Amino acid sequence: ESCEGAWGATCGYPTPDRQSNLRTTWNTPWNLQLSALWRFIDEVQDRNGNGRDLDATNYFDLAAIWDVADWASVRSGVTNVFDEAPPIAGNAAGPSIYGNGNIFPGLYDALGRYWYLALSLDF
Repeated sequence: ESCEGAWGATCGYPTPDRQSNLRTTWNTPWNLQLSALWRFIDEVQDRNGNGRDLDATNYFDLAAIWDVADWASVRSGVTNVFDEAPPIAGNAAGPSIYGNGNIFPGLYDALGRYWYLALSLDF
């Protein structure tokens, strides 16, 4: 029996039928690079019989890099813009080597929305 699109029982960790990333980037004329990323994870059926099917999930990320000078750049962005929660698998997800409490953080975004800012300097 195939484990594509399933998790639990003999399948273990969730294995979505489809999982994809689509990124688009605009290199502006002002030394600024803008980027958007769409991450898709297809639904996964529960083989444990607990009725904990994991819904399809979409995550959207935004990022920017500004080359201030030849020797300096600033990076900024937000991951999981819409603060999409991971699907809850309940106690069936863990504790184990795969799950963490009630989710699968290796596959789904367990942190929610977060922002970042960084400065890079070349010497």
